[in-house]
Amino acid sequence: MLQEYAVEAGLATTELTPTMARLAVEVGDRVFQLAYETEIAR
Repeated sequence: MLQEYAVEAGLATTELTPTMARLAVEVGDRVFQLAYETEIAR
């Protein structure tokens, strides 16, 4: 489902596997988490 959405939206090619899509979401989530934690610590 996530893979299909990314391909249809033009965000990825058909070479994107479901595992790669999941990893991209997890990494993005972690980046936002760290940015939020850093902002709160100021």
